[in-house]
Amino acid sequence: MLDEVFDVCLRNGGKSYTSEALFNRLIIELWDRRALGCLQLDRREFAARLQQRGWGYDDKRHVWERTENQTPKHGESC
Repeated sequence: MLDEVFDVCLRNGGKSYTSEALFNRLIIELWDRRALGCLQLDRREFAARLQQRGWGYDDKRHVWERTENQTPKHGESC
């Protein structure tokens, strides 16, 4: 479910996000699905899931941005 929520939040948004904005979108989507218990990941896992979906972090601007090569990873539940 968490992978699906990541995909929904990234698909329904812009081309760049702050970490806080993305995390807030995830929380709201999980809240709506009554699945907050699925959000058990640390910042490294959070970053890894974004990178797996073709997002990279811009250290200068402090935002996550879409990259050219998107390789989504699917198949995990909570």
